[in-house]
Amino acid sequence: MMSNHVLRLSCSGFWVTSPGLGRMSTTLNPNGFAAVPGKGRQVGIPFSTDDSQRLQLRSPEPQTSPGTVQASGIMLGISASPSSATVIAVSDSCESLWGLRPDEVLDRPLDDFVPGYAPSRSGSLSHSSPQLVTDFHGTTWYSTATFMQGQTVLSLEPGPGEATPDSTIWLAEAAMALDDVADVRELWALGCDTVRSRIGFDRTIAIEFHEAGHGEIVAESVVDGFDQFVGLHFAASDIPREARAATGRVRSTLVRDAEAMPSIVVPRSDRTGTPWNLSLSPLRNPAHRHLEFMRSMGNAATLTLHLPSNAGVAYMMVSHSREARTVDPLTRASIEIYARLLLDRVATLARNAELHRRANIVAIVHQLTERIGDGSILDALSDAARTGIDTVGGLELIHAEAGIINVRGKLRTLGHLTLAEAQAIHDTVNVWLQTLSRHGALLTNRVSEVHPKLAEAAPEVAGLLAVSIGSQGDYLCWVRRPVDQTVRWFGSLAAESLDSAATASRDLSPRTDSITDASRPWSATDREVAEELAREIDDRLLRRVQADLAQQALVDSLTGLPNRRLLLDRLNSALARASRGHHCVVLFIDLNDFKEVNDRFGHRAGDAILVETARRLTEVVRETDTVARLAGDEFVVLCEDTMLGEDEAVAERVRQAFEQPFNVFDIPLPVRAAIGIGQLELGVDAAGMLDRADRAMYEAKATMKDAPRSSTRERPGGSPGEG
Repeated sequence: MMSNHVLRLSCSGFWVTSPGLGRMSTTLNPNGFAAVPGKGRQVGIPFSTDDSQRLQLRSPEPQTSPGTVQASGIMLGISASPSSATVIAVSDSCESLWGLRPDEVLDRPLDDFVPGYAPSRSGSLSHSSPQLVTDFHGTTWYSTATFMQGQTVLSLEPGPGEATPDSTIWLAEAAMALDDVADVRELWALGCDTVRSRIGFDRTIAIEFHEAGHGEIVAESVVDGFDQFVGLHFAASDIPREARAATGRVRSTLVRDAEAMPSIVVPRSDRTGTPWNLSLSPLRNPAHRHLEFMRSMGNAATLTLHLPSNAGVAYMMVSHSREARTVDPLTRASIEIYARLLLDRVATLARNAELHRRANIVAIVHQLTERIGDGSILDALSDAARTGIDTVGGLELIHAEAGIINVRGKLRTLGHLTLAEAQAIHDTVNVWLQTLSRHGALLTNRVSEVHPKLAEAAPEVAGLLAVSIGSQGDYLCWVRRPVDQTVRWFGSLAAESLDSAATASRDLSPRTDSITDASRPWSATDREVAEELAREIDDRLLRRVQADLAQQALVDSLTGLPNRRLLLDRLNSALARASRGHHCVVLFIDLNDFKEVNDRFGHRAGDAILVETARRLTEVVRETDTVARLAGDEFVVLCEDTMLGEDEAVAERVRQAFEQPFNVFDIPLPVRAAIGIGQLELGVDAAGMLDRADRAMYEAKATMKDAPRSSTRERPGGSPGEG
């Protein structure tokens, strides 16, 4: 039995804790169980065969009943002529509501039935706002005009039978209450309470649609005595994407009485033969399947608020009533506005949370990459795993049970992985990243579907999240174990409900599905963090390479001393400061008989002498002075901020540095140095000052045989002499 550990990658890397043995068990929230195009695949609780068939059957279904409207109002098709608007289509509900047969209404002026009213379009709007009109009987109606595909449709709904509360005051008070809530779930709960109390229905629920297509009830308000629906999920086939897309242009849909017979539009097409487009009419009749679903739930009336996002309808708010009910257009309009304000508030909270999350991610990744410094990525991440430094702001980078780091062919495991598991994962991830790494992080929470060979070799590996880092073949990989997951679905997916595309599930008792071969899903945050970490590591490595290249351009590779380029740069700076009263001096040093040492003992011996010379020179000057190697056996010491006459003291310390023999291959070798001093002089630049010190050095080298001292000062005017 393998111990099940929890491995987290925090600001400091991975660390391991041990909650116990065996598999973890959790309740699955299917959010995140979705395909990520080009970045691997995540799979949620799979549709059963039945549900997949239902989804295929229902996706192409019309979302309204063509040629019919709800019988609670009157639909009029209008042909606008230069002289007057004429009725060219009417719903047969006119007989019960006006006492006129359709043939008594058709081809007559609209003014005969709604005196003084002419529908007009404002700009590019596809529908007008509801307004009160009076018909030829003196009855008050709410009138809404829609304009689609060259058709003008007038929808008349019964006017207010009694005084209704002021919608403006209600909307202002309800909108202000939204600002006091900072939690998204609490916000949806408040929204459900507010809408249900306004319209007096039995229940109001908020549904969030996940990327995989199914919906989850995230909040509800319900009268006492009714079952609770929060946390249940709708199968994708119950509310297909096409249904949400088709209603995306509509702010709300009201079904007043699921048991009422529909009213038929006469004729069903306009004069061009085009069927009447009733998709925006407030009287539109829902599809038969939708009505069946309502009846199965025991609902007579529903009000659905469609809340679109950039990706389509992301949320719905649905109110249910066991009895037939209506909501007047002005109240509906105020609720529609309130729902949009609610959605905006939700979006604001989500944006704020995202900004905070991103700031934490950047801080954590920065701390982690700072640990790399100039050392090894492998050591830095592994050290972080062992030390377990606290996270930034308590935010974990990525939660996993194990991990693998592969850098330059060196494989290191974190957490508890067997050698066989680690090798199987490496073989899979290595090929996986080489094939698809240009797409960023690669992930799956169900290895058995994406990599069956890996699942066979390592059955306790269910989830992988991998990113490339550094050079080709290097990667970070997080590993998750299988967990027992459950999700509660609303309704039944029994095969008998497949007999027709228009048949809804009649048994709506909640059911539970489970899955045992998948890990917890990787979240969008997990993927973004992994990619951010990979980018930061790549950036760190690039800066390291750039720094190395810059170092190589300015530093002697053998001794580590500044080279001629860096020396001239510092000498120019020193001369600039000298113009403001700061003195400086240059010592040019050349090793005598260095060629003979190379010829006798080889270049390794010569290199050892050069390295030891660099060490000795560095020890006898100040930390603020510069010791540089120009080429071969030539060295330069630049002393800044010196006093007049201090150059001889520096030269003496340099000479004494060569009094002790050099130990080369356990052979003591005496090494002498000729020292030339270049003095600061008005009008002499850096190259000129070096040249003067160089000539003084050669003068010292020539006189060393006869003189006890080995330094020569360059006299003003360029004539060398003994110091």
